[in-house]
Amino acid sequence: MTSKAKALEAYREDAKGGHTILTAEERRKLIEGLERLPEHVSVILNLEDGARGGAGLEALVDEVAEITAWCACVGIPMLSVYEKTAYFCPASFG
Repeated sequence: MTSKAKALEAYREDAKGGHTILTAEERRKLIEGLERLPEHVSVILNLEDGARGGAGLEALVDEVAEITAWCACVGIPMLSVYEKTAYFCPASFG
């Protein structure tokens, strides 16, 4: 992982050796050294549900929430989310 990618992780190690989610201000400080920010971020996620009673869907929603929080905190105005398995396509609901 590059140093810039490492710096953009959503967590920091806390005093007990665990992980704490970064605050909005901490996220903004991490990007201060970047020359530019994108106007639009696109991500492709993969629903891995199997037979776990919706745990994969819950994890996917958590990932989208985390990415959305990052974009909002640092001022990226547009986010597109694609799901690799096409679970959310209208044909899937027929």
